[in-house]
Amino acid sequence: MTLKRLTKHHLKLKLLKASRIIFLVAMKKVNFFTSLLILWSLSCTDAQTINVDTSQAPDLANFGSRVASELKQWYPKIRDILSSPNYSPPTTINIKFDKDYNGVAYASENQIVGSVNYYRKNQADAGSMVHEMVHVIQHYKKCPSWLTEGIADWIRYFVYEPDRKPKKPTPDQHYTNGYGVAAYFLQFIIDSPPKLQPNMIYWVNKDCREGTYADSIWKRLTGKTVDQHWNDMMNTKESGCYKNYCWSWCKSRGSGNWCYTTRGKKWDRGWVKCSSPDECNEYWECANECHPKDYT
Repeated sequence: MTLKRLTKHHLKLKLLKASRIIFLVAMKKVNFFTSLLILWSLSCTDAQTINVDTSQAPDLANFGSRVASELKQWYPKIRDILSSPNYSPPTTINIKFDKDYNGVAYASENQIVGSVNYYRKNQADAGSMVHEMVHVIQHYKKCPSWLTEGIADWIRYFVYEPDRKPKKPTPDQHYTNGYGVAAYFLQFIIDSPPKLQPNMIYWVNKDCREGTYADSIWKRLTGKTVDQHWNDMMNTKESGCYKNYCWSWCKSRGSGNWCYTTRGKKWDRGWVKCSSPDECNEYWECANECHPKDYT
């Protein structure tokens, strides 16, 4: 996403946030003076500081600088997506690269710790740092771990790097696995009628942060329980046979994009012939680039 598109979308999020506050005032969820304070904060500059400590790995100094720049650029947008009344996330984030940590990265309060060994080999993976910055912003009091991690990966894969969206979960997976599985599931719910779009993320995020989250929120917002949505998703066919070749939705039905599929590696042009949808597999990779038109 270009900086111009990012700035335009950021403005839309500010307007959406302002409309939510007006709604909350009308519903007497926040008082008038609190709403004025929140609306005033929207007009302030998006000031945040990203400190990076690469003292244990000086060779990661340039990478750390690039990550800091990336996080600073995306912080305002992610903060606005995960906004809620009477809450201001940390404006200072400290990143430390630890040579003794053997994972990828983790967040604690306003600090992100990254593995020296991992990032020496994976300097294209800024998305994992974005995932951790989401945790810094979330600051949840009560939230299932699958949902906490699912929202973080939803922002990573469906907002920050949509070209890397996860594929549909396999039958042996479950939304409680969190991360990419839950991210795909959240997007499926968003794309399902009624079209709730980011509003669903807003209300779930708000309840998690305020410590009032309960599974009943899904029924209240969407008319279905979380398990009913999962069953709907797993029973929804995401592939078919078109003009005698197998096709599949690109990452999610709601994207409106599709591709012909292959049994082999992604984009290998190994199109698979078919005479019926049963001969195709929704978990196959795209044989070619995605198409923006719905031919089904």
